[in-house]
Order: sequence, then C-alpha cells, then structure tokens
Amino acid sequence: KFLNSGQERIWGRFLGARKKAVFHDFVPTHVFDPGRSTDGRYILFVGHPFHLKGVDVLIKAFMRISERFPDYSLKIIGHCPDKAEKAAYQVLAQSNKRVEILSPVFYGELAAFMQDCSFLVLPSRSEAMGRVLLEAMACAKPVIGSNVGGIPEVIVDGINGLLFRSGDDADLAEKMERLLSDESLRAGMGAAGAEDVRNRFSSRKYAERFYELING
Repeated sequence: KFLNSGQERIWGRFLGARKKAVFHDFVPTHVFDPGRSTDGRYILFVGHPFHLKGVDVLIKAFMRISERFPDYSLKIIGHCPDKAEKAAYQVLAQSNKRVEILSPVFYGELAAFMQDCSFLVLPSRSEAMGRVLLEAMACAKPVIGSNVGGIPEVIVDGINGLLFRSGDDADLAEKMERLLSDESLRAGMGAAGAEDVRNRFSSRKYAERFYELING
C-alpha cells in the first residue's frame, strides 16, 4: 500500500508481481461536520515537525500580506519542543500578535479549529499525503498546499484548493491573498473539497479500498 503514485513509481518495482495499491491513510472524516463550519477569520496550520512542515515559509508569507488583511490572524498548532526553534519563529513574526503559535490539542478539540478557520495551509517541504488536508476538506474548507509528494494528489489546483511552489513564501502569499480576497471562491472550493472527501477520501471509501487490497 502506497500513499501516492510517486512512492509506487519508486518502490513498486522492488515488489515484482505482488499486489500493490495507492490510496490514502485512514482519516475519520465522519467526525467532522461541514454543516457546523463558520468563518472565524483565521488561517490555520496543524502539524509537526515545524521545519519539515514549512512553518517558517508560512509565517513569512503571512507577514507579506498581514497589513492588507488586519481582520485575519494565523493560528499555528503543533508540537515544537525546541525553545530556540520556537523563538526563531516568533522573531519571523516580528511581534505580530496575530501570529499565534499554540500548543498541540487533543484530536477531539481539532474539529472546532478546522470548522472555524477560513482555510488551512500545509506548506510542507516533504509530505507523503497530508491528512490535515482531508480533515479541513471534510469541514468544507479550502486548502493550500505545497506542490510536493502526495499533496497534488489531494489538492486539485483551482478546484478544491491551491498549490504553491514549495519553499516560495512569495508564491504562498499570493495564493493566500487570493483566497482572503474572495469569499465566494473560498466557499466554492470548500464545497468542492467536501464533495471530494465524500467521493474519494471518506472513512467508508478507505474501508472499501483496504478490503479490495486484501481480498481483491
């Protein structure tokens, strides 16, 4: 079982005639309710470790557009035990009080953050799939992700979200500004993402694909 087609292309040749399949890891999308979603006017990031996930790129991008969107904040949720590393991100934020680096939350608390964000950003330098993308899409939220690994197999650029060049904070800032400037675009992409989860990434769809893998 591979998470993306790139993994299958690289490693599948070592498996010979053995059965292979490409599909997402299990994400309990059924626990997220798009009907309860609101717009809390914040951009959301959830993940760990921060450097691999591109938190520095995200902060730089937000700082580029922060003054033009004073009603919006950036919430960063995740485990960052290195105090020096965390201090470096706070320096990047230049004491901007609308950049919030929050502690990890239990999974049961995550739904509220997902349902209230304006959109989610996953600016990873490397990513096999990106389960937080599915969680946000299950809440009918648009998503922005870097064009690496399995992310482009989840985000259909311009349909359920936007892709940007990995590590390019200027390109990410442009994509963030595009969503912040157009509420109808956010709503349309969010609806498309929720539909995509139902069709491709639901809890039931995972069970079906896994059953096919072991019994087909």
